[in-house]
Amino acid sequence: MSFATEIEQAADTLLDGFVTQKSAALAAALTPVAFVGFSLYIIVLGYGAARGQLRDPLTAPLGKFMRFGIVATLALMAGQYQSLAVEGLRGVESGLIGALSGTSTVGAAIDTFMVPFDELSRVMGQELSEQMVPDLLLLLTMGIVVAAEVIIVGIGLGYYLLSKIALALLFAIGPAFILCAAFPPTQRYAESWFGQVLNFILLNVLIVGAFTLVATLAEQFAQSVLSTYSQGGQILRDAIALLILCASLAILMLNLSAIAMGLAGGIALGGGEILPAMALGALNPRGGNTNTGDGLSLGKGPASASPTPSPTSPGSQPGSDSVNGAPQHQYQYQYPTWQTAPYGWRKRRSK
Repeated sequence: MSFATEIEQAADTLLDGFVTQKSAALAAALTPVAFVGFSLYIIVLGYGAARGQLRDPLTAPLGKFMRFGIVATLALMAGQYQSLAVEGLRGVESGLIGALSGTSTVGAAIDTFMVPFDELSRVMGQELSEQMVPDLLLLLTMGIVVAAEVIIVGIGLGYYLLSKIALALLFAIGPAFILCAAFPPTQRYAESWFGQVLNFILLNVLIVGAFTLVATLAEQFAQSVLSTYSQGGQILRDAIALLILCASLAILMLNLSAIAMGLAGGIALGGGEILPAMALGALNPRGGNTNTGDGLSLGKGPASASPTPSPTSPGSQPGSDSVNGAPQHQYQYQYPTWQTAPYGWRKRRSK
């Protein structure tokens, strides 16, 4: 058993118990709520049928009752939820991983990727242990190889563990969202939950695909370093090339979450948008008025679209109507000029 497989099995043991316990408790808590909701829905449906307000054929209520039964079986029976929903989705993940890498788990794929690195480090370490005076160039090369392995394995395994924990949390609260599929107004919540689960499943599959894609190249670079070292050549250049390859794969790993989010429509694990949002929030205090001077308000306070009344405006004159010191502008009818002119002037104008 290798390094990544041991970590994966320990995480599986812990998270499987968490999912089983919490999903069963949530299903038990939702059972009376679901019973009341189904009863009210059936009563309303029967009342509408008695009054002749249902225009659907007889097969429509039967289809709804069948959907209620399927949803209640999945959401409220902990055993069925574990065996059908959780294990079914995990089976999809295992099938896709096996099709890409030939292994059934992500940990096995990572361990396969680490084999050439471990062999190269072992040969160099054995050579260094046999020397009376350590070769600094060989020691530097060994450090570069170890750093390359730590970077790529650390990022890939870290993303995998984050995705696994997120999947466990989603599976734990799954009965509540599956129950939402029973009613059309709340069906979108069940679809969002399923999309998020599919997002993290695809993230695990993409991690395995990335390791499988670069495993052959990494093995070739490692074999090149070993052959160059056995021939007495300079291996530092090949080790640096191996480090660059692993750094490129690490950059790819950091973008896998966004790729999975685009495919499944879920939420990415990265937090690249959090810091800009915090910076904008710091620049724009809550409730403050960041008026640009053009009648537009950027804050959450009251917009200043109307200009400030001048001292000669009616609202600012002494004795004008006001409430709490704020002038109240009232509309006053403005008569046309010909109506406000003297009567004699209007008579001459009419002639």
